[in-house]
Amino acid sequence: MSTTKKKIVKLTASEIKRAAAVGMGRRSARSDSNFGYFQHPDNEKDYNSKLSEYINDKKQRSHFLGVIGEMAYAKFVGGKIDERILYEGDDGMGDVGRAEVKASTWRGENIELKIPKKEYHREAGPEKYVLVRVSIDTPDVVELIGEISAERFASEKEEKQYGRNYPVNYIIGADKLDEVVDA
Repeated sequence: MSTTKKKIVKLTASEIKRAAAVGMGRRSARSDSNFGYFQHPDNEKDYNSKLSEYINDKKQRSHFLGVIGEMAYAKFVGGKIDERILYEGDDGMGDVGRAEVKASTWRGENIELKIPKKEYHREAGPEKYVLVRVSIDTPDVVELIGEISAERFASEKEEKQYGRNYPVNYIIGADKLDEVVDA
């Protein structure tokens, strides 16, 4: 990974609110969660309350933080996130254009880009993977860690299972990623 200075993207309150709405819709489309992708209620207070409930639900956190990562990368490159609500998961082509953004909450130096083996699409997948670091404590500040072409990821990835009952992942360390570049 490049040793140049860290790239930090700051999100606005309205961008965070939008990320919560998209994350809530994506999550509830594929589960029996009680959040549902509801129509905007007539009452703004009810809407804000539902978003706050979603953000603070630990079971939903990974979806929210994932969308935060996508929004930060999109903001950096001048792109847009894929806001479609799909009931079968996404097509694996990318979250922002043909870039698949992966968010990590790991605070240590040995952060890794990881893709669950069952989600990995070698054919017709994204052009590149982007690793970002996010935190529920400061969702408005996102660190862009690095990126790697899908071709290079395919040839350099390693298999890793973090624990006995955890999924098998394909991973690559941040030290092997390229610097994130804007469009």
